[in-house]
Amino acid sequence: MQVFIKGKNFSVNDALHGYIEEKIGHLAHYFERIIDAHVTLRTERSEQIVDVTLNLPHYLIKAEERSQTMHAAVDLVRDSLEQQIRKYKTKKIGRHHRANDAPATDAAR
Repeated sequence: MQVFIKGKNFSVNDALHGYIEEKIGHLAHYFERIIDAHVTLRTERSEQIVDVTLNLPHYLIKAEERSQTMHAAVDLVRDSLEQQIRKYKTKKIGRHHRANDAPATDAAR
């Protein structure tokens, strides 16, 4: 998975860049078919905002989090994305299993 990081009115240093790649890149552990991730960092007043879009085949997952520090915002957005990935996989697996079970229940009647 490729991680594209950009800052709006914010310069991204190497340490923060590595931290984001590690945290967001770890999401591939939960779902291997993630094509890429687009991370946008910005500041508004005293808040640090992280916006992430994950590209999956035929699906997008988006999350945005705000915090006092950029590292905390990255952690929060990672947790949100992890939850959305789990929900997506549960729906997809459930739909797949229902499709296989439907003919078997009709044949039993």
